[in-house]
Amino acid sequence: TGDLTQASGSLIDGGTGDVMLSAGTDAKLGRVTTAGAVSVSALGGSVELADALSTSGGSVEVTAETDVVVAATGSVAGANGVSLTATTGGLTQASGSLIDGGTGDVMLSAGTDATIGQVKTAGAGTIGITA
Repeated sequence: TGDLTQASGSLIDGGTGDVMLSAGTDAKLGRVTTAGAVSVSALGGSVELADALSTSGGSVEVTAETDVVVAATGSVAGANGVSLTATTGGLTQASGSLIDGGTGDVMLSAGTDATIGQVKTAGAGTIGITA
């Protein structure tokens, strides 16, 4: 029901499994890595990604009731795709950060404004941006 805050410089490593992180309000994350899927949700607030959020074998899904922020020191990489959703707020990707969908789709959605930096996917992946 509260905030989820990962200490600066720390690591959440899911090994070969999935990583599912959920906050009742805001989620502020550092480095998260796994070979499975990554799911992050902030049910009543925002998600701030200050470092690398990545999977070498799955997809990444981030959903916030308000804002999603990828900091300049942050990146999001999903081998099989990335989905970032700011339901009622803005989606902000700082200059210097990267969103990489691997060989899958990259779907970015904001309830208000979207500020996008470098976004890429390989192969037949689709990039979709809605604001």
